[in-house]
Amino acid sequence: MASSRHGSEEPGDIQDIRLVVDTIPALAWSAGPDGSAEFFNQRWLDYTGLSAEQALGSGWEVAIHPDDLPRILEVFREGLNSVKPYEVWGRFRRFDGEFRWFLFRGSPLRDRSGKVAKWYGTNTDLEERKRAEDALRASEAFLLQPQRQTRTCSWRHDILSGKVTVSAEGLVMF
Repeated sequence: MASSRHGSEEPGDIQDIRLVVDTIPALAWSAGPDGSAEFFNQRWLDYTGLSAEQALGSGWEVAIHPDDLPRILEVFREGLNSVKPYEVWGRFRRFDGEFRWFLFRGSPLRDRSGKVAKWYGTNTDLEERKRAEDALRASEAFLLQPQRQTRTCSWRHDILSGKVTVSAEGLVMF
């Protein structure tokens, strides 16, 4: 069942569950045992700009960056085959065409006999975290370059643990 705007034709419990699933701060989905997408919460649909009908089955793949799609599909299929939870990073297209970094997670729900009844998953936006990590790496590289050129070192002594950390240039010096 694909998500749609909330209507009064749903019984109260189902409508309450739909409100929870559509309100959680994550893009949520479910798929059949074979991995064919069956449901997307409203947040997922609003984010991608796809209709539920467009995203069903394997239609959701159009929202994945073409360079990341083969790797994401490989991890997805490995999860389906091993029947184990999986996670993979990749770029996901927003309704306006911008690609942002996301963490894709999926987990199987088993029936009483142990067979997979459904897959449930979330897509979590990690763009700001990725940008911060990239900026930190660039800053560290920028700071290390003068150390290498001037053959100086840096070190840190954690008094509580007694651990001493020395830069690579410092190790060469010693």
